[in-house]
Amino acid sequence: MKPFKPITGFLTLVVFFLALNLTSRAQVVVDKKNLNDDKELKYIQLMYFVDKGGFKPVFYVDYGLIEPEYTDILEPERDYRQKININGEEVNDRVTIVWLLNKVDKAGWEYMGDVVYLPLKMMDNWHVFTLKRKESHL
Repeated sequence: MKPFKPITGFLTLVVFFLALNLTSRAQVVVDKKNLNDDKELKYIQLMYFVDKGGFKPVFYVDYGLIEPEYTDILEPERDYRQKININGEEVNDRVTIVWLLNKVDKAGWEYMGDVVYLPLKMMDNWHVFTLKRKESHL
């Protein structure tokens, strides 16, 4: 009889779950920048509007750089839409805002409220949600 066999099995499970936990950490990635890794960020804004040409949602994440609505004015030839991934899942025009809010919540960002007034005429149809980094994800 080997007394260490149950302990060896237990340690194998512990190592397995540790490895799994390290590889599945929360990520909100915008254009290859993982916002969860930037410990200076405490707040971000999730922004979207419905493209009138195709009736599809267009999503942006504002994390302190130039506002996305100006990018197309500054560089009109560039595709100004962000590439957003949350925990490895791509945000595209087939998802809803509820799906997106649930995903960012799982990724460590807490919904704080909506921005009601946007002072720019070009942003009349935008919806803006303010998110705060959860304390457990600092």
